Amino acid sequence: MVLGGRWAIALGGLLFLSSPAGALTNLFFTAFEPSEGYDARYELVSQNGWVCDTTSLGGNGLTTNYLGTQAAYVGLFPLDPATNFISVYQPLSFDPIQQGLPIVEFSTLMSVMDSSNTNWDDFLWTVYNTDGWPMLTVDFNNYDTNIYYALGTNDFVATPVRFANDVSYDFRIRMDFALNRWSATLSGTLIVTNQPIAPAGKKLDLADVDAVWWPYDPVNPGDNFMVFDNYKVTADALPPIQLAGLGRNPNGQFLLRLYGPSGTRHAIEASANLRQWTSLKTNVVTDGYFDFIDTDAASLSRRYYRARLVN
Repeated sequence: MVLGGRWAIALGGLLFLSSPAGALTNLFFTAFEPSEGYDARYELVSQNGWVCDTTSLGGNGLTTNYLGTQAAYVGLFPLDPATNFISVYQPLSFDPIQQGLPIVEFSTLMSVMDSSNTNWDDFLWTVYNTDGWPMLTVDFNNYDTNIYYALGTNDFVATPVRFANDVSYDFRIRMDFALNRWSATLSGTLIVTNQPIAPAGKKLDLADVDAVWWPYDPVNPGDNFMVFDNYKVTADALPPIQLAGLGRNPNGQFLLRLYGPSGTRHAIEASANLRQWTSLKTNVVTDGYFDFIDTDAASLSRRYYRARLVN
């Protein structure tokens, strides 16, 4: 199986062919445009089904000054009355396993705009199940510009990836509900991978993906904010065999994941020209997949990948 379709990382150069779609389903998409009925004179909440978990006013809206188009934001204006955080979301209530679409991906174009005062806050993306459990969180901390993640209500864990203010990023969370694993990338750079979506005893489904503003001091928040556009959630079925690119790590190495029936043996091969192929890894699939890190990718301008069954 050769990966088909093209993908390029922001650092410029590594290209690979991505797998053909299985049964890709669009769960929700919006570009927050006036043609969709969004009005920048009002808050995002209460427009086109967007809701939040607080009765406070402020802390969310629509803007035409960033990302080159009309987009949504959280932050900027203090919450009235002051509260610990605001979380805005589009209800989804989707059961990936029951629907036979276990691969769910959330993506958005986002940027964290810096404060003009001396206060800095956190901006998060949190995925909830239908019991209201915060299964996973990715935190953009605007005080130190580090990215953290958390599982459930556990403490935040630092990642080796940082972000820059006022820079647009393609942010993605890929969730495999069949394997109970998730990963996240920032413009192709791997932030975190192979973490559980939910612990045993917690419902493994999808309620919503929330944009969150978490002021460090709710009474004196920063005027920083997170702007986001092209908010999209898709669900897909896995074909019997699939080679997926999960992204680069901070060292420029590329992480691949091969899905297949347990007990089958597969080789991952690479090419610079789609004519001559070199074997990189041969392994037996256990628990439905195996991972491979291409350590040579950091020094290459272009590389294609494919997988084949080995008898």
